Amino acid sequence: MGIYSIRIGLNCCGYLGDPTGKVYPSGYGYRKIFLPVTAAPVKVAWGFIIRDDQGEGIAAGAGALSHLHEPMCAEAEACLNALKIATQLGISRMIIESDSAALVQALKTCDMDYALGGLRFREARNLINLDFLDVSIQHCKRSCNLCAHELARLGLNGDPNQLSVWVDPLPQFVRNLCARDLAEQII
Repeated sequence: MGIYSIRIGLNCCGYLGDPTGKVYPSGYGYRKIFLPVTAAPVKVAWGFIIRDDQGEGIAAGAGALSHLHEPMCAEAEACLNALKIATQLGISRMIIESDSAALVQALKTCDMDYALGGLRFREARNLINLDFLDVSIQHCKRSCNLCAHELARLGLNGDPNQLSVWVDPLPQFVRNLCARDLAEQII
């Protein structure tokens, strides 16, 4: 089985990043999971896309949390949900990429364990250490996960605390978002 990648991003107040960003296939047998979060005054939403090493979507998800104002808590929630889905799919190797340097730090070290969301960071690190064979955690540009940002926007319109997950074959709208991201990298 190839190596997967998780990309995590944060969006506040509906800002969904640079519309000119590009998503690239991970190559080398890795899979990609993209995880942005969109925050509103009372509700925080997130979405993720899991891609194979060729950039094709194999799973996606979106959700919302109510009464959560701390962006790092939302980042941690998005990461946990994606890690759980990746585990269910049998993914054992991955790259975790986030446009949040704080989240990258929280996943690599214990520095954020006493901050808001610290318990979720520890839980994510435990999942990574127990359920995955090969993991790399990296910082990426905010503009690189437009498909996942659109899924986060979808999550913002959904019911709080309700998770929607799609597994291959993905719905047409998710396949269209993936195809758009891949087409943009060629231009």
